[in-house]
Amino acid sequence: MKVTDKNLAEPMDGLTKTRGTQKKSQASSTGKSQKPEMVSTAGELTSARVKLSDRAQDMKKIREQVDKTPDVDDAKVAKFKNLIAQGKYKVDSNKVADKMVDEHVYTDLLATKDE
Repeated sequence: MKVTDKNLAEPMDGLTKTRGTQKKSQASSTGKSQKPEMVSTAGELTSARVKLSDRAQDMKKIREQVDKTPDVDDAKVAKFKNLIAQGKYKVDSNKVADKMVDEHVYTDLLATKDE
């Protein structure tokens, strides 16, 4: 294949479009129902509005609920603090060892996937 200036310029033609126009053409070419509405006045940048799918809206709601959930279960922490203070909390060394081995095997498995 012979490389000429024309060959280099053709792929760049699509890059000269405005961002909103690119997004609009990408949405229509992929067949998705998300069609941005272009809002523009003379000489100003355009902005686009995208309607999220029902699934994306559900994911947003789930994310908001997860963000509201506390990272620490204070009741559970208090329970175990009381058990430890009373000397009633007993650690099962076999369960701890099993969990450690499981975690080690899991991390080794992930490491071999990346290689």
